[in-house]
Amino acid sequence: MPIELTWMLPDKILLARWYGMVRAEDASIFLEELSLILDEAPRLLHIVLEASELIDVTMDAVYLYLGSNINFHPRRGRIAAVGGGYRVEIVADVINRISQYDLIRLFRTREEAQDFLLSHDTPPPVRPGVLPPI
Repeated sequence: MPIELTWMLPDKILLARWYGMVRAEDASIFLEELSLILDEAPRLLHIVLEASELIDVTMDAVYLYLGSNINFHPRRGRIAAVGGGYRVEIVADVINRISQYDLIRLFRTREEAQDFLLSHDTPPPVRPGVLPPI
């Protein structure tokens, strides 16, 4: 599977390494694993999405995420994406716009991403001028 999920900082930040071509089937497995982790989490969890080896992600995988319960999980934190170039920028923009949150931010390195998440240990903010989903 082209998605690996491990701990970057136990019980605080997950590292999701996406590489190759990510399809809806891969995203579905990832969402199941993430759901189990979030259900057991004692606190808010953030994700560093490492995408430097990502070739592409299909839009049906993105829409699968957006339609999942993960989007509204009370312990789902922010996502800091690293690498992936314009593909990740496009996916982040689509997810942020449709979810109405500033959920995903882009960074050059894992260290920058981790520093941001540790200094913003809160749920993702609602996009300015939009009401959160009910």
